Amino acid sequence: MSGPAIKPIALRMVYEAAQVIKIPVIGLGGIASGEDAAEFLIAGARAVEVGTANFADPKASLRIVRELARVARRLGVRNVNELVGTVRFPEKGNASCAK
Repeated sequence: MSGPAIKPIALRMVYEAAQVIKIPVIGLGGIASGEDAAEFLIAGARAVEVGTANFADPKASLRIVRELARVARRLGVRNVNELVGTVRFPEKGNASCAK
């Protein structure tokens, strides 16, 4: 199984791995947009790999890079490296999440 079907599992695995190891984590599994790439970076990946999306669109990687730049600007970061590992979970009893 690959592509979008495994994205939730892959995101969880990236997050868990990034919490316990010191080497860079590469995120892959369901990355088809700049938003997807940003989610993997926020979960702790230092880089992402685009696989299945390239079958449907050979230029997917280039499009994803452009979209990721737009996502970064929207989030107010100058460099996508600023996104790495910034995931935050709400504390018990608090429904809001902060960057």
